[in-house]
Amino acid sequence: FEVNDILRASICSITPFYGAEGTRVNIDGYNFGDSQNFVNNDGNEVNSSITFNNNIYALDLTDWTNNRIVVDVPVGANTGDVYAIVPYNSDPSDNFSNPYMFNMEPYIDFITPGEGPTGTYVSIFGGNFGNVKGDNYVTINGFNFDNNLFSLFNPSFSGFFLK
Repeated sequence: FEVNDILRASICSITPFYGAEGTRVNIDGYNFGDSQNFVNNDGNEVNSSITFNNNIYALDLTDWTNNRIVVDVPVGANTGDVYAIVPYNSDPSDNFSNPYMFNMEPYIDFITPGEGPTGTYVSIFGGNFGNVKGDNYVTINGFNFDNNLFSLFNPSFSGFFLK
């Protein structure tokens, strides 16, 4: 048999494992390299990177060590796989770590109307609500609404938040 001695980065955890754009996360694992920029096994100067959804590069890297990368979730990231790309050699297939799932948290841009009497229907606008009914719900003073349309009947409560 043949031993594969290719050095690859590996992601073991991301904390927190969910967040919004701009959330600072710690990516823990091994074989990230002591710095983001280094000379690889082929003698080339290279730059390592982090991708969200395999196409959104994290540009705000605040720390890079062999076992931890600290990065801000980039604008445009969605729920999906995160990869550490560490080009130890010139074969691109050897450069990707294992995928690790990251979840974008739901957010509310605005609620309309902003106020109204009991019986007023409200609409909630935002993102990352999920594609399947029941993935998320709206809580109004402890009462959960799981209407997939996110247009809700407003009982005599105030204080909306999405959970």
